[in-house]
Amino acid sequence: MKKFFAMILAALTVTALAACSGTPAAEKPQGREAVTLPNYVQETTQIEQFIAQGSDATGAQLDGIVRSPYYDVTVDGVQMPVYAVPVTYGGPHSFTMLDCSEDQFPMQVELSPSYTVTNAQVLPEKLGVSARVESGKVTFTVNGYGNFTVIFNGDYPKAYTLFVREYEVPEVPKGYQLIEYQAGIHFVDSISLESNTVLYLHSGALLVAKQPTVESETPTLSTDWAGMTRWKSFISAEYAENVTIAGHGMIDLTNLNWHARSPISIVNCQQVSISGICIINAPEWNITVTLSSNVTVRDVIIFGYRQNSDGIAMVDTQHALIEDCFIRSGDDLFEVKSMYSDSPSGGNDIVYRNCVAWADKCRAFGIIQETKNDMSNILFEDCAVLFRLATWSEELGSLIVLVGDGGHISDVTFRNVEIFQDATYAVNVSLGPTDWSEGDAVGSIQNILFENVSIRNNRNIRLRGVGGAPDYITFRNVTVDGSKVTALDQFNVTRIQSVGEHITVE
Repeated sequence: MKKFFAMILAALTVTALAACSGTPAAEKPQGREAVTLPNYVQETTQIEQFIAQGSDATGAQLDGIVRSPYYDVTVDGVQMPVYAVPVTYGGPHSFTMLDCSEDQFPMQVELSPSYTVTNAQVLPEKLGVSARVESGKVTFTVNGYGNFTVIFNGDYPKAYTLFVREYEVPEVPKGYQLIEYQAGIHFVDSISLESNTVLYLHSGALLVAKQPTVESETPTLSTDWAGMTRWKSFISAEYAENVTIAGHGMIDLTNLNWHARSPISIVNCQQVSISGICIINAPEWNITVTLSSNVTVRDVIIFGYRQNSDGIAMVDTQHALIEDCFIRSGDDLFEVKSMYSDSPSGGNDIVYRNCVAWADKCRAFGIIQETKNDMSNILFEDCAVLFRLATWSEELGSLIVLVGDGGHISDVTFRNVEIFQDATYAVNVSLGPTDWSEGDAVGSIQNILFENVSIRNNRNIRLRGVGGAPDYITFRNVTVDGSKVTALDQFNVTRIQSVGEHITVE
């Protein structure tokens, strides 16, 4: 692939950069069209080496994405492109991205595996989609938009996901600048966005991040906590407003050194929209929104395996909606944090809705660790945890409220959430110092609601209070393996020191 990389570099598609007088939203196409990546993405003859990439938590790799070696897929008899990326456990993860209009439903999907499959299951379970296995082929019906993950032979290795999404077309308001990347391969250093800018990645655009050097760019840090040189983010906006990142293109950061760049960083911005893009193999945090407000992140796909490749983090941010996203990555996935002591608020009015998490290494949804300032009115709703596999710490779990600094955390709700499999704790509420705490301040946790939560294969929850007691925690209509929990002792509860008196099960 490296030789092919060099061959096509000369044929790089020129990026259009223009100040626009205003482009109205085009009508969305009718029919269906698979997202097809450039021929740069080829089959691999080194599948075992490709799979092994997922176990290298820090290294840059040979290949970031290949044609899947495991599945042929058709939708209503039409062949679909199937791609694969390395993941930490049981990889690679194969997937197809399909754009379509509503008149295309229902659609019949058929997978032909290259290995023996005896049974298959479509997740999340809330989709209500049943898979059939006949004559070695897997079939199921799709009746609407969503992320359909298929696991085979009762376990997660060689998983496949079909992403069925509505067409996205660019809308450029009058007076805005448009930066667009057409379908094809693009080798890019970094992109800085100013106010009133739309960055649009057309379907089939593949942006490959180039490794910076001290000769080409000044580092932001010559040595970070891990001893790595760090440069500005691949896509960044600071002190800007009205910033849009959109389109069904892909960003590949495989060739970057560990910690070299984060994919997307938004700092001190207002009115921000991020939608549609797919990010693979980030060397550190994927999408970080810091000290900002009025933010929407929608329909984003993230795959990764490297250490510290957090998913979507709202940090000291207000008024944010994150919905319809899928993440399988190498750290915490859907998270709210407060990391800046001088922030007026740690975060409030934040909603994660209809998101799907596959957490190989850390946590799935919640308030996670850095909690220097107060946070309130946080909602995780209509979400699903497919697998959460790590066991390396007691501070892990699917639904998390982890307060290790001095912030006061209140009014956090987890509603209509399903957890298919968790290796440690389905729920983990922890107050008190941890290995990541800064200083001795102990905050508080109160008014935490777990409502309409469905848990499979795990009764374990953890309640911890050191230096304080989490209190006013409610479990309402929580089921384990289909049976409603009516008393706290029906869970396998791990209690660490002090817990408040108002822990109720309804």
